[in-house]
Amino acid sequence: MSLFVQETLLDRVVALVERVFGKRGTGGGQEATAAGGVIPRIQVAFFSRQGGPVTIDGHGYWDARDHLSTRRKKGEWTGYHAEMMIVSAMVSMFTRDARDLTVGQAKILLSQAGAPAIAANADCCAHCAKMLDKLGIARPSGSDKASLTGWWNPFTDDVYPNGSTEFRNFLND
Repeated sequence: MSLFVQETLLDRVVALVERVFGKRGTGGGQEATAAGGVIPRIQVAFFSRQGGPVTIDGHGYWDARDHLSTRRKKGEWTGYHAEMMIVSAMVSMFTRDARDLTVGQAKILLSQAGAPAIAANADCCAHCAKMLDKLGIARPSGSDKASLTGWWNPFTDDVYPNGSTEFRNFLND
């Protein structure tokens, strides 16, 4: 029996996000959700933060906000969850636009360099969890609640407001 615990890529991403951003809500306020992601054979970490840019000392990372494929202006990014910003940036790493791909095509593209992992400093919403699962991207467990505001689909570039037909139907497809 080995004394060493096997650490997964997801474990390392979770630790990285906690080290860089901390846990959301521990400061007593409603901080923005932040996330990190890694594709195993790509030598860059992807970071995103809802509501603003990521500023981290060091090199070797992409601020996902700078690599999104969207027609909307930054002031309209209310429903852009940190995890989906990273998905869009990961697709951009392969010089592709997420809006030109199906989810199945993106899954094949993203897995070329190993199965990616994405984690946030808070549980991801049910919409993000479902999309990450469809893409084969490892994520922490726990995410059964829909967003209180809305959700952005990086493949259709549509924002689904909470309560809309599209918002409800996405969870059932």
